Amino acid sequence: MAGSALPPVLIELKAMTSEFTAKMGEAKAELGALETEGSAHMSKLQQAGKVAAVGIAAGFVAAAGLSVKAGMEYQSTLAGIQGSAGLTSTEVKQIGDSFVDTMGKSTFSAQQMATAFAPVAGVVKEVDHGSLTAGQSMQFMKASMEASEATGNSLKSTTADLSSVLLAYGLSTQHAGDVSNELFNISRNTGVGLDQLSTTVDKLHGRLGIASPTLSDTGALMVDLGEHGISGSRD
Repeated sequence: MAGSALPPVLIELKAMTSEFTAKMGEAKAELGALETEGSAHMSKLQQAGKVAAVGIAAGFVAAAGLSVKAGMEYQSTLAGIQGSAGLTSTEVKQIGDSFVDTMGKSTFSAQQMATAFAPVAGVVKEVDHGSLTAGQSMQFMKASMEASEATGNSLKSTTADLSSVLLAYGLSTQHAGDVSNELFNISRNTGVGLDQLSTTVDKLHGRLGIASPTLSDTGALMVDLGEHGISGSRD
């Protein structure tokens, strides 16, 4: 009937439906607000992430640039070793890797070792009868570094001194440690610097040839002469 009232059940159902619809609208509005707030936070985080990423990338590039520069310098020095001793790329790489492996175990860097070794690599190969392995190179440089640290002489100068004495006395890198110790003891007991000492014993051996005394005997003679007030050398 057109004018009749709705049954109580329908009236109650309609009221419940209206209340449910209203609450759904409120929930939807709250959810929308949360989404808007969340989007704003996400945008801020993304922007912060971009800034952080740029900062990290810039730092990485700067660090990488230094590494590349150092690497290029090291490769250039290794090329000098290769040219000096007539080595293959594989041989010089093995020597270079052996120097790098001393990082954290030596006072000297791989670059310092390679720089000191490059000018004498050919001489060291000669005293080892045409062979120059990574092991021989490290044996020689270990003796040179010990002498440098003990005397305060530069590594490059000490390396040159050691190689010249080995060549003069016909000794291989197997004797590098003993020669290094001998030179240090003679230098300490005579007060003669390592550079001057190596030049003196080289000249003496060159003049006397096969009649020349051993390095140890030469050192003992120099000490004895020094104790008697005789020092220096004649050309």
